[in-house]
Amino acid sequence: MGTVSDQHIQRPGGLAASDEPNDVPVVWTFRAVWPVPDPNLSSRTALGQAAEDLPNVAEQSNARLIAAPTWTVEEVEYPQRWPYAAYLVVAAAPAVPARPSPQQRPAVMAYLFDLDWSDRRIADLMGIPESLVTALYRLHRPVDTAQHQHQRAVAA
Repeated sequence: MGTVSDQHIQRPGGLAASDEPNDVPVVWTFRAVWPVPDPNLSSRTALGQAAEDLPNVAEQSNARLIAAPTWTVEEVEYPQRWPYAAYLVVAAAPAVPARPSPQQRPAVMAYLFDLDWSDRRIADLMGIPESLVTALYRLHRPVDTAQHQHQRAVAA
């Protein structure tokens, strides 16, 4: 399999921290590509190796995957880009910054609140205390229903 330099990330947009045109998206599709040089290596083996490597690639790219990736095996469409590859293994998944900037944090948290992530899960992802997430959730959803609060507590 390739090294991290063989992967690339696409950020085709997403939710920005504000409406400013220069804001970095807080949610995007993380896409990593592993060129496979050995045509005799089974795609199943290549997928397994890529799956083991994906957490490291995402971390080195400052990406935290927020859902399971979709995996594909693709032909090499541009041989000049991947001259030594027999085929490509590709992972794509929604992601947020692993280390969001202070300007990105509110938008990342709002997005995860809307996905009904538990306070504990958001706190782990953001690296902040769960009590702070709970307080920020109340600010984000001040008229939250008792039923929804119960669902969030059960999810934790």
